[in-house]
Amino acid sequence: KLEHFQRIQDAAGRKKETERIAEKYPVQCEAIRLCLDRLFEAEKANVLNPDIPADIFGELMGKIFSVSSDEKGERLFNFGKALGKYIYILDAVLDVREDIKKQRYNPLIRTPSEMYGEILDMLMADCVERYNELEITQDSEIIENILFSGVWTQYEAALRRRKKK
Repeated sequence: KLEHFQRIQDAAGRKKETERIAEKYPVQCEAIRLCLDRLFEAEKANVLNPDIPADIFGELMGKIFSVSSDEKGERLFNFGKALGKYIYILDAVLDVREDIKKQRYNPLIRTPSEMYGEILDMLMADCVERYNELEITQDSEIIENILFSGVWTQYEAALRRRKKK
């Protein structure tokens, strides 16, 4: 009973935090809700063109990154969108075998696995191009380390695990 009570308290705390964030960032929260609805519909319809759900998730990320409607906000949106597309496709790549086995949705089911690296390279190239448009100086070394090295770690680790199997 104590565990059950703790779960209820945790859920209530998360709900309050969600409400606080929604009050502070109403535009972003509404965009997230709308994009998640569209993403759910694309997945439910079993859309196998990976560009469609990746673009939706990219839009979601772009809305999160963009906090203003000026030129800088537009550049942040473009970077967030490119990064979101990369993240969505990377997740699909990493999950595709398990999704096929468990008959779950994955937009890459019909995409040959030999193309995954090239697809991810192109998406990351777009991320880097959009990042360069931001003209970031503070903490640029950290961000660039993440973009040029860190994002590949998970992908390369998954490839090594597959080769071992």
